Parts: sequence; C-alpha cells; structure tokens
Amino acid sequence: MTPEPFAPPREQHNEDSSQLVMVIASWMLAGATAGTSLGATLQLFGLFKGVVVAIAMGTAVVAAIAGAVIFRWERAHSLTHRPAIIDGRGRLSRPLNVWLLGTPILIAIPSLLWLAIVGSLSTDSLFTGFAFLMASSALAWAGRKLISGHFLARGVEALELGDAIGAAERLEILQGRWWATKASRTAAWMNLGVLSVQRGDLPSALYWYELIDSGEATRAFATVGRALVKVLQDEFDEGERLLLEAMTGSASRVIQTQADEVRLLLVLRRDGAEEARQLGERLLGPGAGSLFLGVLAAARARSGDMPGARSLLDSGAEDSLRATGLGKVVPEIRELLPAQGIY
Repeated sequence: MTPEPFAPPREQHNEDSSQLVMVIASWMLAGATAGTSLGATLQLFGLFKGVVVAIAMGTAVVAAIAGAVIFRWERAHSLTHRPAIIDGRGRLSRPLNVWLLGTPILIAIPSLLWLAIVGSLSTDSLFTGFAFLMASSALAWAGRKLISGHFLARGVEALELGDAIGAAERLEILQGRWWATKASRTAAWMNLGVLSVQRGDLPSALYWYELIDSGEATRAFATVGRALVKVLQDEFDEGERLLLEAMTGSASRVIQTQADEVRLLLVLRRDGAEEARQLGERLLGPGAGSLFLGVLAAARARSGDMPGARSLLDSGAEDSLRATGLGKVVPEIRELLPAQGIY
C-alpha cells in the first residue's frame, strides 16, 4: 500500500506531540542527573548542605525548557531542509535530529559516572556506584541505537532526494561500523541489495542479500531479492527454488507482491510470453508493483498486444521503472522504452 503523501493534521499533530514529550522528558532527566551530580559534589565537600534536591529540580526545569525550544526550532527547520521518509509504521515522517536526543545522553552519561564515584563515597557502599554505572551503560546502549538510526535515516533521506550514490556510500559506512546495531546493519544490507539490483550490479546485490540472517519477514524479502538476481542471471531452477523457500514461511503474505513480480519474470524468460501473459492477467490487481506491470507489458507486447502493453506503462509504471532503473536492468522491459531516450 502506498502511504498518503501527507498525514491528516490531527495525526501529524499527535506525532509531533509525542515527540515533544519524549524530548522534554529526555532533557529533563539529563538536567536532573547533572544537577544531582553537582549538588552531591558540593555536599560531599561540605560546601553546601541539603542542596541536592533544589539544584536537581532547578536544572531539570531549565533543561526541559531548553529541550522544548530546540525541538520547536528543529521541527520547523526540518520541514524545509529534510525530506519525509517512510517510517516503521509505513507513514511519511521526518526523523528527529540526532542531537535532540543525543545531547541529553552526552550530558547524562558523565554525570552518572561521576555520581557512581560520589555516591559510593557518600554512602560507603559500592552498590550505589554499581547502580549508577548500570544506568550509564544503559544510556550508552541507547546512544548506540540512536547513532545507528541516524546514519540509516540519512541514507534513506539521500534516496528520497534521488542521490543513489550518496545513499549507497552512507549505508556502506553504516554497515561496516562496529557500533551499528543489528537492526540498522540489516536495513543497510537490504537497501544496498536493492540499490545494487537497480544499477545492474547483480553480484553485489547477491552479496548484500546473503548477509541478511535475522527477522523472518526481512529474510523472506532478501530471499526474493536473491531469486530475482538468479532469474536475471538465467539461473531459473535456483530462482524458482528461492521463490519457493521465501513463500513457505509465515511472512509469505508480506512479500506476496515482490514474489509475484519475480515469478512473472521467471515465467516470461523460461516459458515464453504467452504463458507469462496468462499468469500476469490472473495475478493483476490494484496492488501490482511497477516491475510486475513492466514484465506483463513486455509479455503483452511479445504476444502482439502493443496497445495493452502501452496502457500498463502509461498507468505510472513507466515513471517508476525509469526512476528505479529497473527498466534498464530487465532487457524485456528495456525493449519497450528505447524511444524515450532515457538509457
């Protein structure tokens, strides 16, 4: 399903509101942690007594106000400087700038580490210090996820802006970093596989897809990608085996559209235009992807139905095939487009 280009105002408002609450809470906790660290230090050295709570509350309020102001500025800035991308819920959104949540983490971690020392000295208990150390470790782990998500978002944003080369460079950097999370690294591999197919680099596409080994739906999608590569390399038996493997799991419904595209191309290349046309007409529906429509158009054209082929391409499939480069990668589709002067 194609997401709507703009979320309804109430939905967009709710999304910004939840992000605002998250940012304010993060900054408030960071401010409270820094204030507690300062107050505990002053109290430990006997400079002031009973000031920990007052300082912590004051710094928390100041930090919360600062977070809210910075959030409003960042959201206004992102509307004109960052493209919207599809989030994990399938909706268009603009990710928060990494510093909105990264700054509180950078403030809180050293504060917690210092509190581990001060707390242990004040209470004569290593347990207090250990608790603060665990809290700082948890924040460091959250920071790792935040940085990974930031690099992934930047790569996807480059794709939205049409900079496929820049996107591939950023994603390759991300997947090779030791601090990248498994989820971000897997997403990078998936996108790199798709980009490699689109530019016709089939060995690289196969390499990236074969690295994916986590997440049932993700593995199934990668398996379909490997099947597409094998079909494009005229290894039909292996392509069919991979398709069957992808469709036997519980994620088969999620990848049905992509699997139908590869299956139709397989039938066209192995069994001929008439067989592919019959299959394509049976499977044709409102959710058909551009590759499916392009392959069916090729089958119609080779069966003598050029007007029918043209009608499929004119429905929007041609623009998508141009944009993704799949019209160049699949020879059967490329035959229909030479007069357009795009390759």
